Amino acid sequence: MTQNGEIQTTPGPAPDGPKAWFELSARLGDIGQGVKQLVTDGRQARALPIQAVLTKGGDVPASGTVLLDFGAPAMGRRWTVKTLAVAPAAGLSGTLAGSANWYVGNPATYGPGEWAAPSMTTLPAFQGLGADQLWVTPTNRLFCVITGGTAGQSALARATILEYPLYSGHATIEL
Repeated sequence: MTQNGEIQTTPGPAPDGPKAWFELSARLGDIGQGVKQLVTDGRQARALPIQAVLTKGGDVPASGTVLLDFGAPAMGRRWTVKTLAVAPAAGLSGTLAGSANWYVGNPATYGPGEWAAPSMTTLPAFQGLGADQLWVTPTNRLFCVITGGTAGQSALARATILEYPLYSGHATIEL
């Protein structure tokens, strides 16, 4: 290898003695630095937020209440919710009877303690949320409950999320 990092095309005499050890050590050091850079780049890429739009739809049953479950982030990740919206499935030009509430918790046992955002009393509705106002961790689920709906209406709920690592610490790797 030449001083500017190019590979020699004609073989020269093989170094021996201390010079050989010095060149080998320098090359291994370069490889180690390259591996460290790859690890750093991978760690930084995993820490970048991933934006996604989650959409769920359902038909309002005779009870007038429909629960739309958006699920939870994967283990080791968290969602920061940026926007929430509820509308008739036919589009924003229509109306949807009832009101909508968003929750973070267990859909099977939801209650006022899990209520996560102000009520949407007139539908269709859209709501933007502030930074870190609403997050979802892997042990909870994001869901929307529409109550007072007219049986047979189709509802559509949407959440825009940013997905981050749950823990942004790092491990030290020695080479």
